[in-house]
Amino acid sequence: MRSSALLIVNPISTKYKESKIDAARAMLKAAGYSVDLYLTQEKGHAESRAKQAVSEPYSLVFAGGGDGTVNEVANGLAFSNSVMGILPLGGSNVFSREIGSKGMVHRAVASAIAGRPHRVSLGRIRAPWGSRYFTTMSGIGFDALTVYNVDKALKKVIGVPAYVVSGIRCLLSYKTEAITLRVDGRDISGYSAIISNATRYGGDFRIAPQAGINMADLYVHVFQGWGRGALLKHTAGILGGLQLDKLSGVLGLRCSSISITAESHIQMDGDYFGKCSTNDPVEIDVCKDALMLVY
Repeated sequence: MRSSALLIVNPISTKYKESKIDAARAMLKAAGYSVDLYLTQEKGHAESRAKQAVSEPYSLVFAGGGDGTVNEVANGLAFSNSVMGILPLGGSNVFSREIGSKGMVHRAVASAIAGRPHRVSLGRIRAPWGSRYFTTMSGIGFDALTVYNVDKALKKVIGVPAYVVSGIRCLLSYKTEAITLRVDGRDISGYSAIISNATRYGGDFRIAPQAGINMADLYVHVFQGWGRGALLKHTAGILGGLQLDKLSGVLGLRCSSISITAESHIQMDGDYFGKCSTNDPVEIDVCKDALMLVY
């Protein structure tokens, strides 16, 4: 039977160009694939189309877009036998960088054609308002506040720098939030946390070399301290490529489950997820071998 591929593409992704899609289709056809293209029109379309594709005879289902599109397709394909590939068309393309394509479409397609499927882990957030998987990381606290306040129109125009603009604006009025995490039964307090399923964050910043999509656990960094001084120090550490575990006021732990009690925003894979409450803890854990990914 002839191989077939479905390209689920977000046409408003930061680096979307028809020429990139045409090149990807040409590479796949040259490798013997028949290719179907689906262009999303709004949030949720990528996930619903991916869910539908599970019952269709596609050899490969590509997520074409940024990390938000990748997240949607991964949620649609989770715990199925459908094989997922990535067409990196976003601003940071964290998950694409994690599997070695360096955010380049031609490299990602070549890897999908020549590579083999791997079962990889996904993080999972369970909240009172819903449950979702994440591919790379989830943030609680300041970075989630930055995502919450990002100017979506500006993001469409300039991409990742829109988060920097939002971060500066948030910093000017920021008041430290207190969060409590129960990490594998151990209570830890801080003002912010990043929970990693992969090594990278915000592009090519390798903040969690202890993490990995092939592992059966997560890695959490809890940021401790008070005031803007602590926040600025820790942000500078991330941007400077420093090992976070070696920064004062940062606690790093390998874990399998986390319960969060806070009045704080949450983001996953760079998209806003919601705001947790002290009355309704949010649970985060890891789902081993949840996604079939080719690279």
